[in-house]
Amino acid sequence: MHSLWREYAGYFRPHLKTLAGITVAGLVQSFAYVPLAALLRWIFDDILVSRRRGDLWIAIAALLGVQLGGLVLAYWIRLSALRVNHDVLANLRMKSLERLYQLPRSFYTAADIDRLHVTLVYDTNWIDAMNNALTAQFLPAGLSALVLFAILFWLDPKYALIIAVAAPAIFIGNRLMKRETWLRQEGLRRAFEEFSRGVRFAISAMDLTRSQAAETIELRRQSANVTELRRVALDLNRLNAIQQLAQGGVLLAATLLVLIAGGYALAEGTVSRGEMMAFYVAAALFATQSRTMVGAVPEIRMGIRAFRELYSILTHPDREPYQGSRKLASIGEIRVEQVSFAYGSGPAILENVSVSIAPGARLALIGANGSGKSSLLHLIGGYYRPSKGCVTADGVAYDELDIRQLRTRMAVVPQHPFLFSGTIRENVAYGSEKAADEAVYEALRGAGADEFVDQTADGLDTTIGEQGVRLSGGQRQRLVIARALLRKPELLILDEPTNHLDEEAIERLMESLDRLAFRPSVLVISHEWRVLRHVDRAFRLVDRRLEEVELDAPRVTSQ
Repeated sequence: MHSLWREYAGYFRPHLKTLAGITVAGLVQSFAYVPLAALLRWIFDDILVSRRRGDLWIAIAALLGVQLGGLVLAYWIRLSALRVNHDVLANLRMKSLERLYQLPRSFYTAADIDRLHVTLVYDTNWIDAMNNALTAQFLPAGLSALVLFAILFWLDPKYALIIAVAAPAIFIGNRLMKRETWLRQEGLRRAFEEFSRGVRFAISAMDLTRSQAAETIELRRQSANVTELRRVALDLNRLNAIQQLAQGGVLLAATLLVLIAGGYALAEGTVSRGEMMAFYVAAALFATQSRTMVGAVPEIRMGIRAFRELYSILTHPDREPYQGSRKLASIGEIRVEQVSFAYGSGPAILENVSVSIAPGARLALIGANGSGKSSLLHLIGGYYRPSKGCVTADGVAYDELDIRQLRTRMAVVPQHPFLFSGTIRENVAYGSEKAADEAVYEALRGAGADEFVDQTADGLDTTIGEQGVRLSGGQRQRLVIARALLRKPELLILDEPTNHLDEEAIERLMESLDRLAFRPSVLVISHEWRVLRHVDRAFRLVDRRLEEVELDAPRVTSQ
């Protein structure tokens, strides 16, 4: 826990000057209670006794001035603290997002995406609440409480010590309830995660739910999630309320003891009215600041638990497999040399595989489902590192290369196209946002998608729905191919194009690729033999090994 707090505090280092200013302002604000106590003693022990009206108005004006100055200072502290808090939160969120792009593909294939989403959205909101609770409530109130206690001790040590008994009682109570509180906080997070998971499923699986007439079943399941979330949230808030009530009760009991003891001392004549009034006001202010500290504790506890979840992502040891920095003017020939590969500690997927893709070549990689075709694609794309052998581009090993820059010269059309809710233009131009409409149309023509786009009422501004739900499978595939062509890649990889395109469409696509001015190399990955008529060379994956397939006739191009 100490190391976690240390890491959390590290995000405030760029704001040390502002935090120092807030601390100084807090001290000034806290010490403003000293003249307040002195003014009260002056009023009750001197001015009111001697009935000096002129001095009374002066003292009242001074009291108002001290209070107004304190309010202005409190406003500046609050505003400065909020600015620091939002900067820290924005930095945390950006570092988390940057970390997502550094993590390897293997992380995402194993990750629970809903849990990851909850960490980045739900948990960062709790960190925001903790930032505000710490800088705008707990720390200023704590500083003020310390100064007020010093004033109380100066006014009368024995009464101050009665109040001081409340501190260890509150601390012990918090320690005893720590485990129970953390368990309930984790329960709330899990309940929110299930609620989020359920909502996401309900939205994305609407067609499935309706086709199965499962609306009632699904509503029942979602109702269970909502009910559980309500129950655990209420349970945690009830526990927090009980703790705050108990801690407030301890403070109240200590204050009442002082009130009784002070009243008795005043009746006996051992203290003056001014001294007692000053002590009562300082004690009341001390109790107010203490309650503010106690009220901030639940949000701080939730926040540090949330920071622990986020920090586990920020410090996750995995990174993308290649960390080189060399940039290539051209990817040239891609070579896979004596490569073997397995996912983690699992069985071998590929063994001693070698293949080369020359500039402008047309290759096919065929094999049964699960034979390792997609694994070879991921090795070529640099998403995984082979357990043996190496992959090179233009004679340079991937270890030396800036893999992101290399990928800008490649384009992969996956077998399961990803499209997002937006327009045709936004989907095709993703990653190439500055592309002109003419370039987008050229890419659409190259993919054979221009005809159906022209038939839509809004053309490039046609919205396609989440995952392109308003389009057919073939139309979705063509848009993804257009997205790939817009980048003018040197290597184009088509993963299982026959899943969505018929023979005629594939033939038109390959003919269109032959006519492209930038002439990319093309690697077609498929489980169907009919793709062989569109390529120059073909390879087959059998029993984890790659063997070349002899073509019956050379490919016929449109050139």
